[in-house]
Amino acid sequence: MIEFSTTLAIPTYNRPTLLRRALLSIEKQAHYVNEIIVSDNASPGNEVDMLIKDFVTRIPNLRYIKHEKNIGAEENFFECLRQSKCDLFMWLADDDELSLDCLRELTQMFKTIPDLCTAVPRWHLYTDENSFKIMPGRSYQSSHWLLRAAKFMYRSTDELFYGLHRRDYLLKCSIESFFWPNKHETLNRVYPYLFQLVV
Repeated sequence: MIEFSTTLAIPTYNRPTLLRRALLSIEKQAHYVNEIIVSDNASPGNEVDMLIKDFVTRIPNLRYIKHEKNIGAEENFFECLRQSKCDLFMWLADDDELSLDCLRELTQMFKTIPDLCTAVPRWHLYTDENSFKIMPGRSYQSSHWLLRAAKFMYRSTDELFYGLHRRDYLLKCSIESFFWPNKHETLNRVYPYLFQLVV
């Protein structure tokens, strides 16, 4: 069975309460990944620093990067990717959390499906603290790039961005900027980036 090294990265800015929740969801399954990166985009004060100081003792493979100045949300996401040296890579938003077996199940998929590019967990979309809907699983699998592209255009959402990816595939994606009128909308840039990943 193929073995992979894995990075889980959390870009964050000044949301220590949400970051704590995300890290708590990782703590009991951290042994399924080789490194966990928290990239702090120059949060003011020391709340995030103190939080990380606590979690470093509980998650030994946690690495904390604190930028001296704010580099922007989008650049912070891609700095996480640049910092990783592992075979597989996953972003986790600081306001998200993982279910208990998520990392084990995703890494297992890469061990059993040789040509897998990305694995995305099923997820719950919360509309408030007590209400959520289960979002459907999606597959863009096909041996022909045109069919993969068609499937992606027909039913894509941005959850693919938060899947577990082969890092070398992510590094081949090269969207440097986006067109007017959406030039400064980070979320809109996600779609052409993912399109390159799929095809």
